[in-house]
Amino acid sequence: MQNGFIEDTISAIATPLGNGGVSIIRISGKDSFKIIDEIFSHKNLKAGTIYHGLITEDNKKIDDVIVLPFKAPNSYTGEDVIEIQCHGGVHITNKILDLTITKGARYAQKGEYTKRAFLNKKIDLSQAEAVLDLIYAGTEKFAITSAQNLFGKLSIETAKIKEQIVDILSRIIAAVDFPEDVKEPEYPYIIKELEEILTKIQYILSFSKSSNIFRQGIKIVLAGRPNVGKSSLFNSLLNLDRAIVTDIAGTTRDVIRETIDIEGIAAEIIDTAGIRDNKNINKVEAIGIDYSKKYLQEADLVIFLYDLNEGFTIEDEEIFNLIKNKKFIKAAAKSDLTSK
Repeated sequence: MQNGFIEDTISAIATPLGNGGVSIIRISGKDSFKIIDEIFSHKNLKAGTIYHGLITEDNKKIDDVIVLPFKAPNSYTGEDVIEIQCHGGVHITNKILDLTITKGARYAQKGEYTKRAFLNKKIDLSQAEAVLDLIYAGTEKFAITSAQNLFGKLSIETAKIKEQIVDILSRIIAAVDFPEDVKEPEYPYIIKELEEILTKIQYILSFSKSSNIFRQGIKIVLAGRPNVGKSSLFNSLLNLDRAIVTDIAGTTRDVIRETIDIEGIAAEIIDTAGIRDNKNINKVEAIGIDYSKKYLQEADLVIFLYDLNEGFTIEDEEIFNLIKNKKFIKAAAKSDLTSK
């Protein structure tokens, strides 16, 4: 934080670690310029200038790099920041990072750059959360929503509500303090304004559950007796022959999971072993059935399948009782094999 609340300088790799064209090491804190001066071929760097040169250690060339210097408060964290763009090999990236540590920085903790941006009032909490959402967005729709919050959409809306509340309060206080000069707001007007504010707040809060769904995705479990068509539906939803399909009951013995994009929501589709009486089945299938029941309890939505040719049997009813209190879709399978 400015004014000396955060004294140390941090350093970390800002790009995924692996082999690639470019890696970025970011240094943030009061000693950033001092550290880069000790390891870079150019000295006394000026913010707003892009430098090309060499990273060295004891006059030994380490890598050919690009360096971007930022002066506080005009940086992501609001502190002095140095970004080093080096070649993307794992060894060379770690070498330069370790070199910044030996020169006085410390390893940044997870999320610490965004934490410093918040502490230095570069972003608010909603924007800090949006950064994480944008990084881990599993769908294009959620990425767009997260980007809007990062640009301050939620902050702007909450600021408008705050301004409206302050305006009402100011009118009331002015009328109490200066009754001869300021007319007291009428009661119906205050009620109308407060109801409007509450409606706006409730509207914003209504999106919190949706945001959690976008952030975490949903689990959709396919359930039913053996050989009712769960794996066929699973493959159809994926448009891929992912699960083995046969006419032999108990073919699926383990849980198979894949993720698809449904209207911008990351949906994990889970194909489970067919549930039936544990008598006269082998140990492997019994374990698969236990897993099926476990995933049914964790599901956000269950697609319950039964064989249209056989109708809704007693066995189907017993399985259905396991999920009837959850959100479910009941599906009649094998419609292509019947005239019903």
